[in-house]
Amino acid sequence: MNSEQIRFYWELGYALLEKQKIHKWGDSFLVQFSHDIRAANPGMQGFSVFNLKRMRRFAIHYPITHVRNFLIELGQGFAFVGSQVPISIDDQEFFIDLLFYHLHLRCFIVVELKANNFKPEYTGQLGFYLAAVDDLMKKESDNPTIGILLCKSKNKIVAEYALRGMKAPIGISEYVLSKAVPNELKSSLPTVEQMENLLNEMCEEREI
Repeated sequence: MNSEQIRFYWELGYALLEKQKIHKWGDSFLVQFSHDIRAANPGMQGFSVFNLKRMRRFAIHYPITHVRNFLIELGQGFAFVGSQVPISIDDQEFFIDLLFYHLHLRCFIVVELKANNFKPEYTGQLGFYLAAVDDLMKKESDNPTIGILLCKSKNKIVAEYALRGMKAPIGISEYVLSKAVPNELKSSLPTVEQMENLLNEMCEEREI
């Protein structure tokens, strides 16, 4: 299997993860997805439900494992909570790619992974997850949840922090993307440049 095939299977597996966030997951969904992708790629094989599940597991394992290890090694105080963490709101289930708790900052950190270029709607989706964690998981003594958005284009990874607007009243979920880490957080969080440089080096080494 060459690097292009690996990239294709990873991107397909990650597309399944993205669809999982907006559709109810189950074998019926996979059966339909398998049918649709076979119809769109009549000359290709390997899109059985069993193989799609394997691609999904590969997509979860590959980026999440490396991003998790990277943050734990680079940022002191990161404690891993889980991957594909489910949250339920109004009888709907959503999945957070990576969830950490920062021991020094005393806050949750949500990491959202995207297998393509940045899109404006990603800000709203990440803000939704941050607000949900604040509402459902944050204790009264915790600080507001911080988000990290990682978008992987074909050639590089771009990182952004999502922080609650400093002037936003308590209870209002207003989050903004920022390339800069606020001064009061610099000693506890890796810079955007550190994340981008090291994650891009990892991708180059693995040709993905």
